[in-house]
Amino acid sequence: MKNTFFTLIAFIVGLSLYGQGKESLISEKVKENIRVRVDNGVHPSIVLGVIEDGAVEFYSYGVKSYETEEVVTPHTVYEIGSISKTFTGTILAQMVLNGELNIDDPVQSLLPKGVQAPTRNGEEIKLYQLSNHTSSLPRMPDNMDPEDPDNPYADYTEDQLYAFLEGVELTRLFCFCLCGECSDSIKSRLIYYPNRTHLFCR
Repeated sequence: MKNTFFTLIAFIVGLSLYGQGKESLISEKVKENIRVRVDNGVHPSIVLGVIEDGAVEFYSYGVKSYETEEVVTPHTVYEIGSISKTFTGTILAQMVLNGELNIDDPVQSLLPKGVQAPTRNGEEIKLYQLSNHTSSLPRMPDNMDPEDPDNPYADYTEDQLYAFLEGVELTRLFCFCLCGECSDSIKSRLIYYPNRTHLFCR
């Protein structure tokens, strides 16, 4: 019984020392940078989340609003904005790695039956052209009439999107070639590592 007690104490002390020595996923330099940006008024708040090898760590600093001064947490909801483009591109690349899609697949192949995507000089828009912004589609659909201009996509429907795709005319070439850069070199900006499970971009 005595030996069991001392073994238990040693185990608890060992866990404590392990926890103290375990390196944080978010470095102090990163945390300091976040604090500086918030304290200098660049952002009201920043919440950073890191996932690595199944471990999850958050760092939250700042307030939701200067008026309410409510402190942010890892569960604070932010407006996603244009970062959704990054998420969408990353998901596309992951699906390519998984063999579920090909970056050269035409957009038309994924649209519902009866919906026609625009073409240019007989060329179809490919998935990689959506991802790297060389599809020639305009920045905003021309059939938007949002009730709230500050949240223009809130009431924009799939049917409106399909109607826009069928009516839009592509007035530019798919790929703007600069210094001899062609679509193949643009596609090569997505770096794939077959021996890894996730996408890495340069």
